[in-house]
Amino acid sequence: MGKKKFLLILVIAMMMTTVITGCSTPSSDATDEAPASDGEQLSFYFLLKTLSNPHWVAMKEGIEAAAADAGVEVYVDAMNSEDELSGQLDKLLTAAGQGYDGIGIAPISPTNAIEGVVAANNNGIPVVDLDEKIDEAELTAAGGYIVGFATTDNVQVGGTGAAYIIENTEPGQVAIIEGKAGNASGEDRKQGAEEAFLAAGYEIVSSQPADWDRNKALDVATNIISQYPDLKAFYCANDTMALGVQEAVENAGLADQIMVVGTDGIPDAFTSVAEGRMSATVAQDPAQIGVVCFNMLLEAVQAGNAGSADAEPAFQYVDSILISPENVGEYVEGDVEVEETEPLSFYFLLKTLSNPHWVAMKEGIEAAAAEAGVDVYVDAMNSEDELSGQLDKLLTAAGQGYDGIGIAPISPTNAIEGVVAANAAGIPVVDLDEKIDADELAAAGGYIVGFATTDNVQVGGTGAAYIIENTEPGQVAIIEGKAGNASGEDRKQGAEDAFLAAGYEIVSSQPADWDRNKALDVATNIISQYPDLEAFYCANDTMALGVQEAVENAGLADQIMVVGTDGIPDAFISVADGRMAATVAQDPAQIGVVCFNMLLEAVQAGNAGSADAEPAFQYVDSVLISPENVDQYVE
Repeated sequence: MGKKKFLLILVIAMMMTTVITGCSTPSSDATDEAPASDGEQLSFYFLLKTLSNPHWVAMKEGIEAAAADAGVEVYVDAMNSEDELSGQLDKLLTAAGQGYDGIGIAPISPTNAIEGVVAANNNGIPVVDLDEKIDEAELTAAGGYIVGFATTDNVQVGGTGAAYIIENTEPGQVAIIEGKAGNASGEDRKQGAEEAFLAAGYEIVSSQPADWDRNKALDVATNIISQYPDLKAFYCANDTMALGVQEAVENAGLADQIMVVGTDGIPDAFTSVAEGRMSATVAQDPAQIGVVCFNMLLEAVQAGNAGSADAEPAFQYVDSILISPENVGEYVEGDVEVEETEPLSFYFLLKTLSNPHWVAMKEGIEAAAAEAGVDVYVDAMNSEDELSGQLDKLLTAAGQGYDGIGIAPISPTNAIEGVVAANAAGIPVVDLDEKIDADELAAAGGYIVGFATTDNVQVGGTGAAYIIENTEPGQVAIIEGKAGNASGEDRKQGAEDAFLAAGYEIVSSQPADWDRNKALDVATNIISQYPDLEAFYCANDTMALGVQEAVENAGLADQIMVVGTDGIPDAFISVADGRMAATVAQDPAQIGVVCFNMLLEAVQAGNAGSADAEPAFQYVDSVLISPENVDQYVE
């Protein structure tokens, strides 16, 4: 292997830490034959826990619907019961060797599927984890990794169920019916309910597993009722068990005394609530979990991202909602869309519209809002120097009755006071592209419900890697954005790490404040000082265009490469004209869409966030645009 090839592989191995985000009837023999190939059509395999519970049936339907929309062939398989831990592993190991483009697994336990995930990793197949979290420490110890995970915040789910009981009773004796011992989802729901009950002064007289089974739950509840005749309520970790518990309560003639609250939102539970039997259920959206995980897997496959031990997987919570007698009428016919009497109204505040990156993000937000029927006002500053002005706008918006707010802060800290003001008004907030300092936000008592961005360390590494691939080690320079800006600092770090790993000398790294004219001046000075310079990596395309002008003014266009970032139209044209060498294109419109949808989900679920809740998070992919593929991006 030549030195150049070795260097490139080394750099990519260090830097490319990409994070993402049914056609057949499942059967126990679904993995006996490899899927038939249909030209270039992708083929995915999903393995769920079981199809004996409507929760997993709905998830299967969500996966198959998403696959049909995307034109992907998908095989959704499942076990006969949740006792088949080794059988599920066997199926996953078989699938890992059958040439699928991507695999999804909803493991029966946090550890039973790890060996199968590692087998898929070894074959270069991206893996997503659905709903039941794989034990991270055990997976890492085995050398495995995933590219994405979506679930419901099950601690919050348990807390929501318990809170409904607390709201409708006085402190007294309660019981919890758990799922299968050791199951992560069930343990989290139990934890959430326990914490809520204890904080409210309730006595938990019994907390026992019933293995997700209706008949076992009936037996367990019957025994508890006989021991504790003053019991006020049961919280149940799924609806199948809750229906068995409700039967036990009615058999004891205590339906007027003992409340039963379940979890999952299966149709039979909706019917029970509507009939005045079960008190409530905390409805998950398993179909949407399936859709989100399918899309995470598709994005990973399309980006060539099989994951790595060093990469942070994409992660997203899918919201839940309490279904009680007050709103069950909206769900008993099977339509789980919550109707709004008036259009929702959102406010998004971007950095500026003087850069095509933010214009594209605005267009993405507005397109998503139009599709969802939401009124949206997308505002922005005149320049990225107006830190206090942006805060003033955000503070004003927090008092104007918007249903949701999105902010792309100019700096990691300038908008924190405005976010806290929105939190105090009960307005969910999402963060777009530029990450708010999490520690400073928490210290101020603030929080967000979601954040989407590009992996900017990877972006910088990708730009530098293209330079490394096309030059011999020598002198290079980096044109940074605005000093202290998180996105720019991350891109600088990614480029620095790649250049230094490949033996390049970074002779200068200077900010140009995202400005074309400043970049021209900075680059002109650098070129005059370092006549042997081989390349510039620029943290955005606006600056890269100024740097390219400086290179051409110096008559060194054949010597000095210029690689930019963002993928704005003028950069595409420059690459197509043979001037700029390349640009690492982000997808700001998609960042806008993702953040809009995060905000919409939060608003529809009544989730304004909290200091204890983990916000939804998603990386949106970037792609290198060079002379080899630029024709796909210019008219």
